[in-house]
Amino acid sequence: MNDRGIAVRISVALESETLEALKRIAVALEQIAAGLANHQTTVAEKPNHSFRPEQPHHAPIENFLRRHGIQIRTIGVEGPGEDSVKAIDDIARLMGERYPYVKEFLERLKSTLNTGHSLEMCLRDKGQQVINNTCQLCNQLYKIAFLSEYKYLKSPKCILRAAANRQPEAINFFTGKWLEHYIRLKLNELVPRFAPGLPWGYYGSLQVILPDGDDFEMDYLVAVGEEVLWIEGKTGKFQNHIDKYDQLSRRLKLLPEQMLLVLTEIDSQHAGALTRLYSNIKVVALDDLEEVLRQALLHLAPCSPAQAF
Repeated sequence: MNDRGIAVRISVALESETLEALKRIAVALEQIAAGLANHQTTVAEKPNHSFRPEQPHHAPIENFLRRHGIQIRTIGVEGPGEDSVKAIDDIARLMGERYPYVKEFLERLKSTLNTGHSLEMCLRDKGQQVINNTCQLCNQLYKIAFLSEYKYLKSPKCILRAAANRQPEAINFFTGKWLEHYIRLKLNELVPRFAPGLPWGYYGSLQVILPDGDDFEMDYLVAVGEEVLWIEGKTGKFQNHIDKYDQLSRRLKLLPEQMLLVLTEIDSQHAGALTRLYSNIKVVALDDLEEVLRQALLHLAPCSPAQAF
């Protein structure tokens, strides 16, 4: 067979293989399209058992501020239903629920934020809970680049080395945004549970203008039904802030159950003493946040079926 005959035979064979390949691709595309259609039908028909209002309930917050002559300058977060990153949710939850075990590491890390230096911390005598939770936190922070450096030398050395990433998002998170994030997680969990069926919503990181023209920042204003709850969180020194919160709460005519100040550096007994001293607010130790928030929600929604539980 001459060269021309060989070329013709090869050409025919290639055309045949190409047609077969195109047929397989067409079949595969039909199967993918059918699968997507079935998936969309399944998702659309799947009931949603979590209570999420179609439109967050913000009108009572705006009416409340307007009634007291307060103007909104900016709103950082609107919810529920705001976008969130699961990795950051998980980190904030770990920090909030296991704070006693990671507290020393966070304090050491915060002390390096101005210099950018790395830290070295010996965990040998800290106990297994501290070691496990601190290493878990560092690992998760490193995965999202909030730590630029992380290494743990196991026993017998038990040395942890870490450095904070000095990007603004990381610094803000370490200096207090993690607590705001944790409070938001608890709101999203507890309001539907203890005030079921009531419309609700919140504004977070509000910049407002008070009637006297002063600027003021509020962590969260929450509307449950027609009632309003104000929540602030502080991870460091609170002494220069607590009196202004108490005075503003009195001017806003809020009951103590409607103004919660969540502090990380005190225990329940200290919180009780501060609440008695500053009678217009309720000071809350971090460990007690869930229970106090539950009580506040039951106070705001006295007719809620949740009282039966």
